[in-house]
Parts: sequence; C-alpha cells; structure tokens
Amino acid sequence: MKTILVVEDEPIMREEIAQIFEFEGYDVLTAGDGEEAIMRLETLRPALILCDLGMPKVDGYGVLSWVRQHTELARTPFLVLTAYRHDGSQKRAEELGCDGYLTKPFDIDHLLGEVARFVSG
Repeated sequence: MKTILVVEDEPIMREEIAQIFEFEGYDVLTAGDGEEAIMRLETLRPALILCDLGMPKVDGYGVLSWVRQHTELARTPFLVLTAYRHDGSQKRAEELGCDGYLTKPFDIDHLLGEVARFVSG
C-alpha cells in the first residue's frame, strides 16, 4: 500500500482528508503543522506529501523547502492543498518545487486524481 503524509493544521479537515484516502486504500499518516511533518519525515518515506501552506510553527513553504533539500526525499511528489488562491502563493510554491497546487474547497475526485497521477504504479 502507498503511504501519504497529510499535513494540515485544521483537525477536522485533516481527519476528513485522511478518511478519504484511507477509504481509497492508502496508508495515511498525518501531521498537524510543519514542525511535526518534518519530525515525521526524519524517518518516514511517504509515496506523496499533501501539505497546507498556512500553518503554525513551520509553514508549508518551509516543509517543501526542507523536503527538496534532503536527497532521500527530494523526488517525493509534493502537492499543496491550500485556501491561498492568489497568484503569488502558487508561484512561490512552484518555485520551491511543488508538483501540484490545489485550492480549498476542493473537489474530491480531482484531489484523488491528482494523487493517483503521482503514486500509481
């Protein structure tokens, strides 16, 4: 089974996203902020990281930068799922190396399709 790390500071949203992927057969691990995500990634090698941008402690940009700087994780698909819709946020995330940028509220089928595109096979 493929493992997805869901990084989201809103507990209800985090749980709902985790349940969606668990229902689809993925193993899901969660983190409530960027600092917790980085701690998990010290030992975890997920097939994909789905990360919010606006979080306490370490934001999604910080997590993305950290991931891209670590050789063993640098090629891990990193999808942003955020309420930030203005162009500057997406451009910054893309410059840091995100593989996809999705906005909230999200369409479940679109989210599942984007994840499957990176973890299939």
